[in-house]
Formats: sequence, C-alpha cells, structure tokens
Amino acid sequence: MSAAEALRAAHAAGVTVMFDGEDLVLEASAEPPQAVLDVLVRHKLSILALLRPAQGGWTAEDWRARFDERAGFLEHDGGLSRAEAEVQSFEQCIVYWLNANPAFSPAGRCTWCGKPGTPSV
Repeated sequence: MSAAEALRAAHAAGVTVMFDGEDLVLEASAEPPQAVLDVLVRHKLSILALLRPAQGGWTAEDWRARFDERAGFLEHDGGLSRAEAEVQSFEQCIVYWLNANPAFSPAGRCTWCGKPGTPSV
C-alpha cells in the first residue's frame, strides 16, 4: 500500500489527515479502525511529503481549489458535462504540475524509455 492509498483508506474511514510540523493530525467523528491507524503510521513520512506544500508552495487544498475552479469553468462556460469537465480539469492540473516540475533525462538518454537517444530526422 502506498501513502496515497493510505490517505484514501483514512478518508473512506471518515478520517481527515493533516500535519503539524513533523506530526500527523487526525480528525474523525469516531475512533478509526486500528488497521487504518497502522497504515498511516507505516507511511507517515511519505504522507507528510504528500501533504506539505511542494516547491511551488501549493498544498493539497490549493490543488483541489484549482481543480474545482477549472472544472466549474469548463462545465458552466465551456458547456461540458460535469464528468467531462472533471476529466479535462484533472488533465490540466497534471500538465500544470509537469510544467512546474520538469524532469530532465540524462544526457543521451530518452526520459520516457531510458534508451540511448537517436538523432532527429
């Protein structure tokens, strides 16, 4: 199970996961299942990395707001169904993140496949 899957499990159990410095902060209306607590402990460091603002300073809430804003615009002004608007909004968020966090391939290697580069034709 990954950190993202652990967060999904917590959400499904009604647990909101936040952070305070180096600590995870959990909010729930009832005691969460021990299995959920165990997986959150196991993936604490990775969860903290996911929840903290990235280099650009964006939090999970910032990304959700961008997604919701774009989806709303595409639905109401773009005339798309809500499902289509959400798909396009998600794709736009991915493109925005990739542009803000470029990954360069090693010299002479393809980023996609890792094989040696070939001259352009």
